[in-house]
Parts: sequence; C-alpha cells; structure tokens
Amino acid sequence: RPAARLAPVWTGRLIVVLGLPVVSSAVLAAACGSEDAVLAPDAREGRRIAISAGCAGCHGADGEGGVGPAWVGRFGAGVELDDGSRVVVDRDYLVRAIAEPDVDVAAGYDVAMPDNGLDDEEIGRVIDYIVALGPETTFP
Repeated sequence: RPAARLAPVWTGRLIVVLGLPVVSSAVLAAACGSEDAVLAPDAREGRRIAISAGCAGCHGADGEGGVGPAWVGRFGAGVELDDGSRVVVDRDYLVRAIAEPDVDVAAGYDVAMPDNGLDDEEIGRVIDYIVALGPETTFP
C-alpha cells in the first residue's frame, strides 16, 4: 500500500521535472522566432548561415556587435577604416569585408577575422541579413 501512495507523488515530480525543459524550449523557440518572423526568407537564411559559420561569435547573435563590428544599423552608414579612409557600408563593401576580411578593416577592430569558408551565395545571404538589420530596423 505505501508504494501506491508514493507513485502519484513521484509521477507528479516527473511531470514537473520533465515538463520544464519542454516549456523552456517552447518559450525559447517562440522568442527566437519573433525576429525570424519579420525577416525575408533570404535574410532568415543569412542569419542561419551567420550563426552556423561562427560569425555571430564576434558580430553578436543578433548582429549587435562584440569583438567585431555591429551589423545592426550598419548598412548604408559610413565607416572609418583603419587606414583613416571612410567608406559606405554597401553590398560591395560587405562582399569585400566578408570574402577578404583583411582588405578593408574597420577602425578600432584589431582582432583578425578568420577565414569563414563561405561561398558567394552564402555571403550574399549573410549580406541580406545585414541589410535587414539596417538603420530602420530594430528588434526587441
């Protein structure tokens, strides 16, 4: 008889313990999906590539910056390079910055960007994501 009384208590604990990861995963998925929901498919793919290729490790999971320059609000803006010149962050600049990161280095960022191994199509999708993070776009 005592074992019968313990079963419901134990079952209740299992439900709570096992239920937390499921609830947490659902909440996290919904939170992550909120940004993805407003991105065009090419920009969503660019975000996925940026995360999987390790770009987000330096440029931030949502492009907010870190060891590398922020992507949020960057497209169309002027940027000073380490040689003192200024350029506009347009598609051509971003292709060079991603494909040949040591050519036009943004001032104040002395950590060398590693070879990312992205092909032209992947670079284009990452740029689509950076464009989506342009000055007029903000995410919570």
